[in-house]
Amino acid sequence: MTRLQLRRWLPRLGSLVGSLALAAALIGAQSGTPVTGTGGVPKILWTVKGQGWAGASVVLASGGQAFVADARGIASGLDALSGKQHWRFDLGDRLLYTPAISGQTLLLARVGELATVSLDGRSRWEKHIDDSPVLSPAVGKDGTIYAAGGPFLYALNEQGKVIWQHKVPTFYSASPVVAQDGTVYIGAKNLLLALTPQGKVKWQYDASSTLYANPAIDAQGNLYLGTGGGLVSLNPAGKVRWDRKGAPVESTPLIGADNRLYLADTGGQLTALTLAGDVSWSLRIGESIGGSPALARDLLYVGTGDGLLHAVGLDGRKQWALQLDGAVFGSPVIGPDGHLYVGAGRTFYALETSNPLASAPWPLARQNAAGQGHAP
Repeated sequence: MTRLQLRRWLPRLGSLVGSLALAAALIGAQSGTPVTGTGGVPKILWTVKGQGWAGASVVLASGGQAFVADARGIASGLDALSGKQHWRFDLGDRLLYTPAISGQTLLLARVGELATVSLDGRSRWEKHIDDSPVLSPAVGKDGTIYAAGGPFLYALNEQGKVIWQHKVPTFYSASPVVAQDGTVYIGAKNLLLALTPQGKVKWQYDASSTLYANPAIDAQGNLYLGTGGGLVSLNPAGKVRWDRKGAPVESTPLIGADNRLYLADTGGQLTALTLAGDVSWSLRIGESIGGSPALARDLLYVGTGDGLLHAVGLDGRKQWALQLDGAVFGSPVIGPDGHLYVGAGRTFYALETSNPLASAPWPLARQNAAGQGHAP
């Protein structure tokens, strides 16, 4: 979930949920009801009700574990197949961005600090980070944790000790990601910063609009960044490769194994492009798309503000849509068995599908189902 979406929607969550419920009643739709293309619509494995908005993505660990955290700050460890709750942890404050898994630790980005819980539910450590919402943390391949909130970005070791910090005069607006060479990319208002693994600025790119989502990184290290004016691609040195003007993009584009980009914009349009920026197809999905899509082997999953989860073929053809119980502003996540996990309204869903996560450079908003935000 982006900062702009939070600013727009958090003050109105109660009325929004009520309005969606009323709209669903008026049109006769109920949660879990197929809306179009009933063939192939997945079965709901389980649902878990939260106390707050389910805007953060589900994260998955090996061994069949799933972890959810709502905007009220309630985090739970679940059995990914049955939804059975193993533990529940009350952070005592809001959690607005997707968690991440580092080793045997769950990283929870609450307001004002990074809190960690071991995967078996025992509390570990906390790191105060300003008084702002902490963005989704990233985890480098060496285990270094990157967490940002307000004007501060910290690099931490697995025990929470500060390795370095970088302060900006504005605020960090887009969660960090880590390239194969260890370069850390992060949005600071209208600037995309590239930092060395030691925390020194390599370069910065001025997007001329606030950045709300992390870039995607392809196999050659090129970046694809959504901006208020469309989509821009940068090479690893920060030079513009191409700039495609269009509707604002506040979610992360996906990079498929077929050398295609898949992009959702705020106008409700889903677009496939080549890595050179040429449009292959475009499809209007809904009035608003809040989160990034998820890329399975031969399908795209994307949620919309009217409470629908859509499946679209890689050729741009709609496959099915499923009515959920509230707006979908988070990004779906696909497990190794193909099961699909998504939050809508105040409910987290697990759907039984057999379409596994695409073997691709950047198939999910945070690259992998553990939410780690690093290139493979």
